[in-house]
Amino acid sequence: MAWRPLNFPAGMLAPLALALALLSCGGSSAFKRGLEYEELKNYDAALQSYEEALSADPGNARYRLYFERARFQAAMAHFDRGRRFKEEGRLEEALQEFRRSGQIDPSIEAAQQEAEAVAALIRDRDRQAEQVEPQGPSEDLYPSRQFLPAVKLSGEVRRAYVTLGKLGGINVIFAPDFNPSPPEVELDFSEVTLIEALELLALQSKTYWSVLKENTILVAEDTQQTRQRYQEEIVRTFHLSNVGDKADLGQIATALRSLLLMNKVAQIDSQNAIVVRDTPDKIAAAERIIRSIDKSKPEVMIEVYILEVVGTVRQFLGFRPGIPGAINVSPNGPQEDGGLGTIPLNELGRLGRHSFSVAIPSIQLGQLYTRVKGRVLQNPTLRASDGEAATFKVGTQQPIAQGSFSTGIGGGTGFGGGAFTTFSTVDVGVTLEITPQVLLNRDIAMNVSVALKTISGFETLDGNRYPILANREINHDIRLQEGESSVVGGIIQRSDSVTVDGIPGLSKIPLLRYLFSTEDKNASDNEIIVVITPRIVRLPDILEQETSLALLGSSNTPKYLGSPKQLIGEIPGPGPGTGQPPPPRSGSGPAAPNAPLPTSEAPPQASDRPAPRLAFVRLVGPSEPVGRGSRFRVGVSIANAQQVHGLSFNFRFNSDLVRLVEVQGGGFLSSDGTSVALAERLENSLGRAVISMTRPPDSAGVSGSGLLMNLNFEAVGTGDAAISFGPDSVLRDSGQTPIPASLAGTQATIQ
Repeated sequence: MAWRPLNFPAGMLAPLALALALLSCGGSSAFKRGLEYEELKNYDAALQSYEEALSADPGNARYRLYFERARFQAAMAHFDRGRRFKEEGRLEEALQEFRRSGQIDPSIEAAQQEAEAVAALIRDRDRQAEQVEPQGPSEDLYPSRQFLPAVKLSGEVRRAYVTLGKLGGINVIFAPDFNPSPPEVELDFSEVTLIEALELLALQSKTYWSVLKENTILVAEDTQQTRQRYQEEIVRTFHLSNVGDKADLGQIATALRSLLLMNKVAQIDSQNAIVVRDTPDKIAAAERIIRSIDKSKPEVMIEVYILEVVGTVRQFLGFRPGIPGAINVSPNGPQEDGGLGTIPLNELGRLGRHSFSVAIPSIQLGQLYTRVKGRVLQNPTLRASDGEAATFKVGTQQPIAQGSFSTGIGGGTGFGGGAFTTFSTVDVGVTLEITPQVLLNRDIAMNVSVALKTISGFETLDGNRYPILANREINHDIRLQEGESSVVGGIIQRSDSVTVDGIPGLSKIPLLRYLFSTEDKNASDNEIIVVITPRIVRLPDILEQETSLALLGSSNTPKYLGSPKQLIGEIPGPGPGTGQPPPPRSGSGPAAPNAPLPTSEAPPQASDRPAPRLAFVRLVGPSEPVGRGSRFRVGVSIANAQQVHGLSFNFRFNSDLVRLVEVQGGGFLSSDGTSVALAERLENSLGRAVISMTRPPDSAGVSGSGLLMNLNFEAVGTGDAAISFGPDSVLRDSGQTPIPASLAGTQATIQ
């Protein structure tokens, strides 16, 4: 089969070339626009421009690099804005910013963590704001968990256990060697459950009890021998998800042995697990400890700028007089080429004054100038886990002769004898090592080591040429806030040189020496500056309940009993007509260990104010199908509005079917005659638009119903075109507080 070249019509080549040129120009212009936005710190617009450039040229590595960097910067900008909103108490806006940050760059897990934390705060706030009728304690179906009436026991321990068992509806059996000391007890208590009564009886009689079945317990003396004989043990395997180092597993196993007196702890390195055998109480306590330790390490993104500042100063003073370099001799006069003439011996007598010539060179005048230059050598971005070192090296490796050895055979050079030289390599360049540690207050402590190793010369020893290495190193510990920059400087290399050229002897006469000689001075400074900016991309996931106290009983027989209880005594009933539970009694007793700490801002309380009404914003599209190529209008109406001062809507539409050509104000925000500012950003290529409207700062909001704006679209395709609101659409009042609103889109049929 023969190949034949394809013949394109001449008319097709011009459109193809034009399309390629437009595609290339489109990507280039979008990239330049992204650079301008990034310089203005408008990272959202920069990310969008870089995305357009990358869509036009997917294989461009430079576009990809700038797109990824802008994505991280835009995500961190939303993350920082969310933190500010959270500190100001604007939780809804903070939640939107954190979610937006996670959508832009999913690798920033701190955004998802903060979003979940803010969502929990919103739920708690709403729960506290609701007025809930007090409800009495729910009655448990199990008799062992119901409160017993007033109980008075006096007599033998065995009889006391049997009496409590009958009151609670459970069976009590005793160990064969049960002989408690003291043999009798006297108890008087009320308002306790059966389990609490059994614990009190066991404490006073120095006995213990364990559950055999759901309605049967075994009672024995509380000694180490009886516990080993009768107390049941269970085996539990804990698979750790975030602790992978063997040393970390060993530390957890050591903590369980020392804190809970657990002797049967096995560390399984291959499965990244810990196997424990002990009583159910200790296993429950061990589970809580392991769960609080098995957390993913915080991670930090460190942006590093390595700058080189070079300063050069040159001073050139003096005159350089012309000195004849040669004398031309010719019996016929000066030669045109200025070279030495060739004279036969028989013409020596013809030499005269006109036979000799001298070429005088030019005179040089001194000059003075200064030059300073700075440049960015490297701009790496490092991601490091908490406590793990991140290293960046840039440079070359220089071979160095380590020494020589002889085989001792033959005594000569070559195979079988002579000396052999061994070599090794050393790193020459910049080495940066950073070890971060994320603190709970979001500060970042870092150990920073910067080393600059250069070759300052060479030296020959025993026939081998060895480089002379100049090493400059800085090692220090710093503590920065998130986003704060630190400058590491002072790595300076300085060189001076002086060159004197002129007539010997005359060049040493003071003052006059500049007429017969020149002095050239050169001074250069080379300084390396490192700028470090850390940002947290993953937070330490420590829950509040993990920092609360847990009761483990006595040190000899630890038993997991949950959280400590507060002794509050008698609780008065709720006041009539209040509908609220009474406050706790004030007294000398200690506060609850797990009670929330007081804050400067009181939690929101339920009030008689009505909840804010929901504003309804919807898009009203054409009721009839529209033809391709024609224009149609979509109205943005609002109903049930309250004090609307401004808005920012993000619209989404199918760019293959419609394009937005014009935005017009609807008159609702300017119904009182006040002028309204309208700003729009139409991005038809991406199928989206951002439109903002706001009233003057000193004006009040507008309430009621009406038309916010009109969107004029052009139909460019056929089908059902959906037009909807984006996730960041919001209404605001005069205090820039978001107004609750329901947003509804529309659809246009294009034929």
